[in-house]
Amino acid sequence: MLPFQTLSHIWYSRLMQDVILMSEKRRSKRLPYYERAQVPPPVELTTRDKQIFETIYQYEGVLADYQLERLFFHSHRRMQGRMSLLFHAGYLNRFTRQQQAMYGFMAYFLDEKALNYLAAAQGVERKALQARGRDERTALIPHDVKLNDVRITIMQALQHLPQVQFVTWINSRTFWAQHDTVEYTDTNQRKRKRYIRPDGYFHVMSPGVESPRHSRFLLELDMRTEHNARFVVEKVLPGLAYIRSEVYRERFGANAGRWLVVTTGERRLANMIVAAEKVGRVAKAFYFTTFDLATMPGAFFTQPIWYRPTFIEPTALFMSPSADG
Repeated sequence: MLPFQTLSHIWYSRLMQDVILMSEKRRSKRLPYYERAQVPPPVELTTRDKQIFETIYQYEGVLADYQLERLFFHSHRRMQGRMSLLFHAGYLNRFTRQQQAMYGFMAYFLDEKALNYLAAAQGVERKALQARGRDERTALIPHDVKLNDVRITIMQALQHLPQVQFVTWINSRTFWAQHDTVEYTDTNQRKRKRYIRPDGYFHVMSPGVESPRHSRFLLELDMRTEHNARFVVEKVLPGLAYIRSEVYRERFGANAGRWLVVTTGERRLANMIVAAEKVGRVAKAFYFTTFDLATMPGAFFTQPIWYRPTFIEPTALFMSPSADG
């Protein structure tokens, strides 16, 4: 009869062989990363999968891997595993190897099966969704992913303001498809027309003394690093005219609102404020901050991170959870 130590050694050796064999089998079945598997894996859609489809559609048609992890998963590995299955099953598309190396992150887009699901869920034809493909508007992907960073921060900040009720968000794709036009007078007193296509619009409500208070915000993400001498003519003057216009009232219900401009850094921020101050105090409807401050957790609404033309000190959007806008 073999001694106990020898039996233990044999048992452990066989166990390790089984573990190695199982690992090799899993590795042989591992799905390719950038190319779809010839035989797609079976996938049963979950509630989370459907929420992911809807969120990608609403968030400019693209979400980065780290954004999906932030919104839907508690681990990077789990996110990668589930998104891989949805990619190989034809619900989602994602960057090629070259695109991932270029942008520094992996991005996901809706593919045919997810679009068919959304069309059926919304009761519309597939073509009515006007979805974004992986290789469409590629120059705007860095801008749109940064824009999603800001939007995610806004929505998560609202979760900590229980008295503030979210009403609606209109994304930039909608404004490009259904833009408004305004007439305004430039700094040389010439009449001009301009399309208004903000990067986003959102509306929230909070309790008032006699009736709910409405805060309407138009969002502009500025990715430039150099000074734009035409900022006043291209953004400030038409932006102010838009809030006062009839088309704005018809679309949003009132001639009230604030422009929130999020830019790259402090130098660009200072240049934009100086340019806006040339218009005078009427430019107070414009609020400026940097991307780093705008995406700082808990700061967007209630911290003094916003700078206004002709005002010395920065301010918060809401002095209290029920502040008006």
